[in-house]
Amino acid sequence: MARRNPFVTLMEPSTAGGRSQTSEIRPAYAAGASRAMFESIAELHDAADRLTAGETIVDLDPATLEGSFVKDRFHEDHESYETLLEAMRHSGQHSPVLVRPHPEMAGRFMIVFGHRRVRAARELGRPVRAVIRKLEDIEHVIAQGQENAVRANLSFIEKAFYAGALTAQRYDNKVIMTALSITASTLSVLQSVAALPPDVLEMLGGAKSTGRNRWYELKRLLDRPALLKLARELVQDADLLKLAPDQRFEAVLKALKQSRRKPSTPAATKSAWQPDSKAFAAEITVAQRRFTLALKAKQGSEAADFGRYLSDRLEGLYRDFRQEETSERKHNR
Repeated sequence: MARRNPFVTLMEPSTAGGRSQTSEIRPAYAAGASRAMFESIAELHDAADRLTAGETIVDLDPATLEGSFVKDRFHEDHESYETLLEAMRHSGQHSPVLVRPHPEMAGRFMIVFGHRRVRAARELGRPVRAVIRKLEDIEHVIAQGQENAVRANLSFIEKAFYAGALTAQRYDNKVIMTALSITASTLSVLQSVAALPPDVLEMLGGAKSTGRNRWYELKRLLDRPALLKLARELVQDADLLKLAPDQRFEAVLKALKQSRRKPSTPAATKSAWQPDSKAFAAEITVAQRRFTLALKAKQGSEAADFGRYLSDRLEGLYRDFRQEETSERKHNR
């Protein structure tokens, strides 16, 4: 039984008030975007593949099809694509793709979803079974995002990549949340991960089994300039690149976490000294980057006098220290 098209209220003209509802659709970032548009978007949470239910399916020449204006895959899964290719080779294309008339190229079409099926049809030299719908850009990205979220079971990093691509094109967060069927808090994490440096993201983006928490942990670590520098060095390592993507991710994360941990600071050592006269006592504290000498006397001024004596001779004492240190180094060579 054909399933109800969840986009019907948004994409089929309504005669209410004598105006076409379709004519109201505009990119969500435009000034004055109406509340009615967002209410329509809220109705689109069913699977986007229902767009093709009950529609006329036609055969199109793959040469007339152009890719979507927003990329929806970060890394192609070669194994799953080969499985699809063999299935289409032996059984044909069961599910039609969705295309729209190209907004800038007459006589051509833009793929909304089904890029891998189109690619397979090209390789097999066969026409593409497709449904043609006239869509606005906002309808396009919602349909594309929801179709992939349902059919491809997108990983966290793939969702982050798609959210980042839509953010870069200035789509409103409400549109992106609808396209990926996610909450505002999840979108915030996706966008922060998508903002990772492109060189690092390119090398680690294939880690599809790595979930939200691990990616966000990596993002927090890379907020530190020193760790970002280390990550950029790691992703160029030849041995690291031999690992499977998820293993590569874990290796980088582990290295960054280990580098983050500062070595424990040695405990300060304390000692004491007194002259034969017992006129005062010296307390000496040696820490990693600090040396403290405190002279204390129960009575009299000898502690203060000796302290001033040392202070007045610090320049000479330091010069003697450096000369002696230099002589020892030469002697030990």
